[in-house]
Amino acid sequence: MKRIFTGIMLFIGVMLTACEQETTPFPVEIPPTATPIPIESPLPPIRYGIIASAQPIAINLESNMQITLITDVIDPATLGTEYDVLVTWGELDGWQQSPRPLNISLGINPNAIEIPFQQLIMSAIDPQTLVESIGINGSMVLSSQELGKAQIRTELANAGRPDGFSLEIGAMAVPGISLMSEHLNSVNFEHRFVEITASDTPQIVTEQELEAVLFMWSDDNLLQEWNIALGEENIVHLFSLPVSYLTSTNTIVTFNQLGFPLVSR
Repeated sequence: MKRIFTGIMLFIGVMLTACEQETTPFPVEIPPTATPIPIESPLPPIRYGIIASAQPIAINLESNMQITLITDVIDPATLGTEYDVLVTWGELDGWQQSPRPLNISLGINPNAIEIPFQQLIMSAIDPQTLVESIGINGSMVLSSQELGKAQIRTELANAGRPDGFSLEIGAMAVPGISLMSEHLNSVNFEHRFVEITASDTPQIVTEQELEAVLFMWSDDNLLQEWNIALGEENIVHLFSLPVSYLTSTNTIVTFNQLGFPLVSR
């Protein structure tokens, strides 16, 4: 009897074990796969080849603009191989031109020069001779020399200054500046050029107590700043130079206030 009871209990235990639900395991947590962040490769620099004398107008450049100064005649065949942009002076076949030429002007500080001498100084430089000497195709004379050398010397003598006088002239690195110096010396205006840059504002005249200034401009707003600072009647516009350029394909071109092409991709 005892054996029968033990067998029955064992059978019941087996049946209960078989009827128990299996425990559902918790799902395994799989860490999410990180989405790769694309790394943008920096664009290659924009390679400029510019005629060396045009360096002063190459302002407001972006950090990716790489400038090489060329002292010889620029070869258009180097576009696309050595350079992405070529810039030079003059009207050239097959080249594009800046919509505004570069203008060279002489301004007198009316607070530093007496009225009888202001016109004499503005007449000391002969624009026609400058343009002929520079020899850049498309250059234009913007004014005529109102007084000849002999008349300037006579006027100086009549005003009690037969030996002329010296001038402190702020000068950007304008084309033809050495010939302008000769013109001034020839009528007894001894002078010292004080270097200023195309980035300097007209306030430089009063800040450095300059008596005259040779400056460049292309944008009318920039000229207006000089007109306000010196007075339009105290500025004579000497000559203008065309700015020409070539660019590789797929580029966007804008221009700074001096007509220099600013190229982006």
